[in-house]
Amino acid sequence: MERIVTCSDGIQLSSKHWKSQNGSVDTKKIICIHGWMDNAESFNRLAPGLISCIDNIEVVALDLPGHGYSSHKSADGPPQLMSEYAFYLSEAMTEWGWIGNDGLLDDKITLIGHSMGAAVSIIYSAAFPEHINRIVLLEGVGPLPRQNSDISRHIRLAIKKRGSFNRKFYDRFQVNEDSASVRNNDRKNDYCKIRISGNGRKLVYATLKNAIKARMKTAKNSPGEQYISYEAAESLVLRAIMPANETFSYVNASKNSFLSKAFTGPVVYMHDQRLASPSMQYFSHDQVDALYKDIKCPVILLTADNGWPGDSLIQKSVVSILKPAIKKQLPGSHHFHADPTSAPKVIDEVVAFLKSH
Repeated sequence: MERIVTCSDGIQLSSKHWKSQNGSVDTKKIICIHGWMDNAESFNRLAPGLISCIDNIEVVALDLPGHGYSSHKSADGPPQLMSEYAFYLSEAMTEWGWIGNDGLLDDKITLIGHSMGAAVSIIYSAAFPEHINRIVLLEGVGPLPRQNSDISRHIRLAIKKRGSFNRKFYDRFQVNEDSASVRNNDRKNDYCKIRISGNGRKLVYATLKNAIKARMKTAKNSPGEQYISYEAAESLVLRAIMPANETFSYVNASKNSFLSKAFTGPVVYMHDQRLASPSMQYFSHDQVDALYKDIKCPVILLTADNGWPGDSLIQKSVVSILKPAIKKQLPGSHHFHADPTSAPKVIDEVVAFLKSH
């Protein structure tokens, strides 16, 4: 089931929901948070697998802002900050009625985070330990820290990239000379329209198959020996593209056409193109260690044989501070939870952890 909620700042978040047929009013809640440039379809194998093995649960896979069918952030704000994603996780749970201003309305919640989603899970769980009872980390150990000596160069790069992306992908604001205010700056309007065609503003793929192959190539070109199956790439791409000849609504991407495998025309990606630009802010190693210290619930960490290469300093902190109850390496690559050949073992390990903790 698809759901859309509107956050307190006007951002609309899309999500996919699965629920046990034998569920009751006190159904146990599980939230899945995808990785960078992915979407809720990342969990189209894991979520049903959990539903079939565990009674009385509800599993939700969320599209973070700028991904999948969720809104994009406006042009006057940074599109991607890890702590801000944790804010939208809180907003979604509040709108679903899972948490309230005075505390939980239900039992504690389980977070399952893949890659970047693992970082969001760590940040939220450290900030609100009373909300979370278990964390499942898939191919991710939390925010990726940067050395203090690197911060000035990084900020410089982020500033230059952000300006470049804004000029490339957005039409300029039209200013009312009488009031010196921006016209049509209501969130309900596309006041800053994304250019879909002309001047190469968005890459157009001649066919759906071409877009899928490009997604597979991206995985192959990532660090280490990574790969992604055609099936997993297809699922992710179908939730991330639209017909090239349609007008894009960045306020709510779910207003754009949902595509099926049978679509034969040219396509473009819907995700926020600015996500490819560096984030304006990163955590330091000390800050990540502090987040680990504030985690109060059991954690399982699953990595893949051919997954994203780990950092030795981060791994040391994971072992000594975060102290996962279970830490295993499984067959597969970075999307081992979504690839049909490797997903079953991931599901088995997650189910065993959830049943025993």
